[in-house]
Amino acid sequence: MTTVAVIIPTKDRETDLRRALAGLWGQVVLPDEVVVIDDASIPGVDADVFADAPAAVATRLIRNDPGLGANASRNRGVSAATSDYVAFLDDDDEFAPDKIAELKRASSGAPDIIHHGAVVTYDNEDVSYPTRVNAGVTFAMLLTGNKVGGMSLVCVRRGLIAELGGLDESLPALQDWDLWLRAAKSGAKFRAIDRPLTTYHFVTGKAAISKSLSRLKEALALIDAKFAGDLAAMPAEARLARARTDVTRHAHRLAMNGARLAAAGAYLAGGLRTRSPKLIAAAPVALLGIRWLALLRRISG
Repeated sequence: MTTVAVIIPTKDRETDLRRALAGLWGQVVLPDEVVVIDDASIPGVDADVFADAPAAVATRLIRNDPGLGANASRNRGVSAATSDYVAFLDDDDEFAPDKIAELKRASSGAPDIIHHGAVVTYDNEDVSYPTRVNAGVTFAMLLTGNKVGGMSLVCVRRGLIAELGGLDESLPALQDWDLWLRAAKSGAKFRAIDRPLTTYHFVTGKAAISKSLSRLKEALALIDAKFAGDLAAMPAEARLARARTDVTRHAHRLAMNGARLAAAGAYLAGGLRTRSPKLIAAAPVALLGIRWLALLRRISG
């Protein structure tokens, strides 16, 4: 039977970590392994976080000292795991109770990457929406943007990660998208589950790498350099789609950090530049705040 490990990088979020772990102990079908990588938390994560772990689940706690960052932490977790597949879980996210069961079911036929949807929840604004799941993901699709999702939405054949050289530890952001691009270019087989199996928790105004504009800009430049030849060969419509994705990333991070006017300006300028009525329409909504942008996403799908 297919085995699945869950890899959880964590730093200074003990309450969130315990919530994430409780969701694993309550799975309909248990994971075979859970590996927690403590990236130099102060105080450090104590082994008692596994106190409620079912006996059938192998657990391991790894500590980075000094801290190495999320990418290196995930790579250490993958190296420590022994299961056929590794599912990633950020410490502030949660798995649906039947996620491991669904992953094991979807592993039939040995796909390289299994991905699914999420329920995105903005905790401060008390609003949520389900993400769209893209079936039949290809390298060409991924060049226009991350059509797979973040790390907590994906389960990967462990051997594939080794074949690809792991997550790129030089990237300050977008390491998930980079991994899917490299996997697709290598011929990896993707399988989609058309259900939200993870809850993403976002807290507006909270410091996070995913919201850092400088790190985003640096990561985009590095990814563009990696795939320069592929990007240059993209047809005009695909280039336009990629540009619109870049606008959305930038504007959304501004909105998450409470910069409403800047977010609205980014949506408007980007929408005009890329001829996107949807982005232009998001500009006045951004002035109202992230709650209204989230509601717009929920309505528009």
